[in-house]
Amino acid sequence: MKQDQKLEVGLYLQGEDLDPAQISQLLGLEPTKSQRKGDERFTLTNRKVIAKIGMWALMAQSDSNDLSVLIDELASKIGDKAVLLSTASEVQEAFLDVFIATDAEPEGGGTCEFQLSAEDLISLKRFEIATHITVAVVKV
Repeated sequence: MKQDQKLEVGLYLQGEDLDPAQISQLLGLEPTKSQRKGDERFTLTNRKVIAKIGMWALMAQSDSNDLSVLIDELASKIGDKAVLLSTASEVQEAFLDVFIATDAEPEGGGTCEFQLSAEDLISLKRFEIATHITVAVVKV
């Protein structure tokens, strides 16, 4: 990946009745971010936001722009507990989220390339959940 790209990889569990503390106990991991349905927070502009759904997320923490490194990081943290991700009764949706943002070319548009090795695909299969990939080409 080009150096002027941003890459984030995270594991998300969501559900109406999802209790982040129960998920943390089940997986033996603390989330990077979490919320319960009804939780209140304030934006930077002081606007009140109320969570519409429960969520537990674990983000890859490496600063690497290598997708393989980030997938491996999450896979090693989850380990053999991957099968538990979608079996918890309060989890309605479980997915691995890959977000890539890159600068547009000077005339607009642009490309973004990434690669998934055979080992990456095996790691993704171990999660036994969907993988969402979003690519944004933005003009700054």
